Amino acid sequence: MKKTALTLLAATVTVCALAASAYAAEDVPAENNTGKEVTAYGKPGAFGIAASGFTIAVDDPAQYFGLTAEDFSIKNAAITDTSWSDDFKVTDVSFKEGLVILDVEPFLLSCSRADFMFWNVNKEPDENGLCFDFAPGDLEITCAKNEELNFTYSDITEFHTDIIDDFTDEESNGTPYKLFTPADTGEALPVVVWNHGGGCSEYGRQIIDDPFAASFASAHTQKYFPCYVIAPFYNAKAVAEDSGDRANIVAAIQELIDAGKVDPDRVYVCGQSYGFITSFTYLYENPGFFTAMVALNGGPTLNEDGSILEDDPMWGAAYNHDALQMIADNGTAVMLVQGIGDPLSTPDKFEAVYNELKSLNVPDPKLVWHSYTAEQFDYLQDCGFSEDSGIPAVDPITGAETYVSDLFHNSNRPGAYDTYIKTWLFVQHK
Repeated sequence: MKKTALTLLAATVTVCALAASAYAAEDVPAENNTGKEVTAYGKPGAFGIAASGFTIAVDDPAQYFGLTAEDFSIKNAAITDTSWSDDFKVTDVSFKEGLVILDVEPFLLSCSRADFMFWNVNKEPDENGLCFDFAPGDLEITCAKNEELNFTYSDITEFHTDIIDDFTDEESNGTPYKLFTPADTGEALPVVVWNHGGGCSEYGRQIIDDPFAASFASAHTQKYFPCYVIAPFYNAKAVAEDSGDRANIVAAIQELIDAGKVDPDRVYVCGQSYGFITSFTYLYENPGFFTAMVALNGGPTLNEDGSILEDDPMWGAAYNHDALQMIADNGTAVMLVQGIGDPLSTPDKFEAVYNELKSLNVPDPKLVWHSYTAEQFDYLQDCGFSEDSGIPAVDPITGAETYVSDLFHNSNRPGAYDTYIKTWLFVQHK
């Protein structure tokens, strides 16, 4: 099973590699007493940032000529946030002025911190039942022929990832956000706003640990659908609170529109879990401003009869009849993306929203139910980590059958590699 997981992790990073940016400063190990300068390079995948290689700063690379990949070994490399392996290999050794360069089979350097406590069985959950302290084990890379090239995770002084470096740090009236700016095409382009889930507690994690936002900035997506990407940071579960953050982000978008950079007829908002609530709230507070929404694994509190609890003190305003009527009247396109076996945001929550919008005569092209079985989850992520729990789950709209798993709350992961979502989103136009 572990060997299979290794193979599949490699496939995930190789086949589904996206573009991304540098790690946040807090990701750099706090102490490095060895004096070594080691830089890690990675690629974002479905479960976090996976290593692609390392450079070791040296005075004279020539003294290491003749070393091969077989002279190096890797120990305690992370497969997931609770499993490690000694089976990963260095695949190539090369040299450049002042550097020894190692290419490696991909293993995790950073992992999503927004997963269920069920995933993090070796860690203590916080008061919200979430675990944020993923560490890539006691990673150790050694050279059998020259111990001067040995290093551990704590020796890494700098991290870089494809794409994340392409995002810039911005703020709007005090609200921080990551911004991806596309190549200049000479015309106004769409903008995609990504609202992170409730477990994102550090600025930068909204794109480092979440492949969905980064996928819009990938070279492949930008080739066919050039767009701006805005990924605000709301600080963990404060995403639904009215702190002025949403108004500040709308102001940032308006600035891009006024500058002729963003097409006001193609303003899109997306969100996962708590970010789904935030996305719906954006629509409610800014009628007609957003063209379309992709909402992943969320939903309101329900009454016993399955109807929406409209006076819910946390997020009832986003889903009450008036809010949904406004969405229908404004012609906003809505795609609801659901992991059928999600035990947290269960499908009946999205079903209630879908049926309410349908009753308000939102036409099928503008209202889409899009769900994933376990097999579809694994196919899109190109991984095999989900195992049949034996607890059945049924799609309330399509009747598709699958099983319950804690993994299926994070539809943003397979959604990042689901071309249907992007091809649907970018044809939406006011």
